Amino acid sequence: MGCVRSKEDKGPALKYRTDNSNNMPINAHLGHYGPDPTLMGHSPAMKTHNNSYNSHAAALTPFGGASSIMTPFGGASTSFTSVTVSSPFPGIITGGVTFFVALYDYEARTTDDLSFKKGDRFQIINNTEGDWWEARSINTGQKGYIPSNYVAPADSIQAEEWYFGKMGRKDAERLLLLPGNQRGTFLARESETTKGAYSLSIRDWDEVKGDNVKHYKIRKLDNGGYYITTRAQFENLQKLVKHYTEHSDGLCYRLTTVCPTGEASDSGTS
Repeated sequence: MGCVRSKEDKGPALKYRTDNSNNMPINAHLGHYGPDPTLMGHSPAMKTHNNSYNSHAAALTPFGGASSIMTPFGGASTSFTSVTVSSPFPGIITGGVTFFVALYDYEARTTDDLSFKKGDRFQIINNTEGDWWEARSINTGQKGYIPSNYVAPADSIQAEEWYFGKMGRKDAERLLLLPGNQRGTFLARESETTKGAYSLSIRDWDEVKGDNVKHYKIRKLDNGGYYITTRAQFENLQKLVKHYTEHSDGLCYRLTTVCPTGEASDSGTS
């Protein structure tokens, strides 16, 4: 690919923002995989002749790594050194076809890139060139390069609308208790207290507390399955969520609606 320049950077904006009297941001982890890369002040790193990246634009890195900005799957890096970051899913396409789904909209910056919309699916052809992968769009059949931090494996929880990644308990409560959300509105997130576990947060209502949020620990089995209660075990988180959208089965209420994004009314950390 030829040397390209990124388009003029737009002003930074988090996917989830808060308005508060102290002008202090909400928990840095708040957000569906962190901020939407398309709204950040940095564009994804542009490729050059030698497969390195422009020094002025550190790439967003889906699972951490060196970056001067927040990462799509939660977390924030404090390094301001621009480096070439290895593939977030190294070797994942070895031995078979792997399909990925777009987490955000993307507008091509060069003739070699693919434009796509959130939800579009791709077959990855080559993921060995750093942060830019060669892919074929399942939707259009076109081939080109896509920024790897804009996609996730199609069968992963990162691709699910209800998965909010690293979000604190208090931040989840703020989001779920926003006006307009009904009883049964929910989200799943990483557990704050148990590594490898998740939490299911559900908006509820009762006569004593009124509107409130219940939190349920989702534990992982040794064989890879998941459960909230041992009598109901599931192969993966998707099946667990599907089950509880059909039956409350011991929860405070049946899962009804994925929590929408929105603006919380105040700040704080969990």
